[in-house]
Amino acid sequence: MLYEPLRQRTRRPVVTILGYPSKPTAMGGLRWLKRVTDYIEQKDIFYIKKIHNERTIAKKITKNKFILWTLFSLIDDTHAALKAFFTNPDIAILDTYGEANIILWILLRFFKPNVKILSIFHHYEPTSTIPMKNNNDMLLRRFQLYYNHLIERAFKNMIKDSDRIITVSNSSMHQLYSICGLTEAEISKKVVIAGAGIDQFVLHHSNNNNNNDKEDTEKDIDFLCIGRIDKFEGIEKIWQLIKHKHSKANFVMIGQATDEQIHKFSKLGIDHMGILCEDKKLEIYSRAKVFLFPSMREGFGMAVAESLCVGLPVVAWKIPVFEELYCKTKDVDNTNSNSSFEGIILIEPKNYKLFADESLMILNSLSNKLTMTPCKRKISLKIIKTWNEIGDRVITVLKDMVNNSNRCC
Repeated sequence: MLYEPLRQRTRRPVVTILGYPSKPTAMGGLRWLKRVTDYIEQKDIFYIKKIHNERTIAKKITKNKFILWTLFSLIDDTHAALKAFFTNPDIAILDTYGEANIILWILLRFFKPNVKILSIFHHYEPTSTIPMKNNNDMLLRRFQLYYNHLIERAFKNMIKDSDRIITVSNSSMHQLYSICGLTEAEISKKVVIAGAGIDQFVLHHSNNNNNNDKEDTEKDIDFLCIGRIDKFEGIEKIWQLIKHKHSKANFVMIGQATDEQIHKFSKLGIDHMGILCEDKKLEIYSRAKVFLFPSMREGFGMAVAESLCVGLPVVAWKIPVFEELYCKTKDVDNTNSNSSFEGIILIEPKNYKLFADESLMILNSLSNKLTMTPCKRKISLKIIKTWNEIGDRVITVLKDMVNNSNRCC
């Protein structure tokens, strides 16, 4: 009888989320996980356990010492996975990428096989090798390649072994079939497309509601880009082509970057501001004229959706998810691809000159007051969902997993 109150408190199914960000983040996938988790927790249907995964030990080691950095990263990841394991979950939500998720998956399958696993798949991202200064060290290179191969293989096995999978677009769902090896029957049974949202304050910011004493924020940033550097293809070449034709143009970038990368971009004339708080990011949005997004790996592209919703014209590579979201029909002419969605121009990958030319053409049209019509109404109705809607879809999946588990018992 002494433990009865504890049993009553924990009667709700325990859902453990590994990788929940402890700090506000501008990163698309992490922001998705944070917003959805917070909404589910507010509904008070499940007992939510949020486990952060911050590599505190590995932060002290330079990534150039790849073997040492990898070993300490695994210590950090194992610690996070063990914390999640000992929450005794009924369902574990894994954000697919990262060794901590793989370690937790292995622990659960070996020691708690009845625990259900829900994987969140934003898009496929090949395991990248970390560049080393000593490229001639064959031992390090072999270790690097072998390690990345093991992680890649484990990731695909984890995806196939998941009880359910949530993804954000049809394009991402197709990657589960074409890259991760799921069959059509498995996709039909396991996969749910939940979509993605953007923060509502970004939408509100697009309205030209007077700002106290100021009329309008000065548009003094020609080009803006937000995102992870390692996903961008040809950003340096595009910028060099732009500068060649418009030497006075300026370019601001926001997102995760090392001091070395920021210094490198600074020498190219790009002002990389690193990760900013939301208020500062909004200020930069309000000052920008054209949004450049040469990313080759996206499951949804929240930065693009945000930019369109605040009325910024966008130039991006033509990748499957942007064709899915912003093109009614695929263009016959593969050399140029002005998309059918007002406000965004999609360029065939690696056509750097056309990317630069289109970007400059938009900038010049804005300078001549030929501003592209903001498309916030279209995108908010047809593509963007609220975080509540996405959270409700995830809750439906979680309830179904609990019910199926109960029937199995």
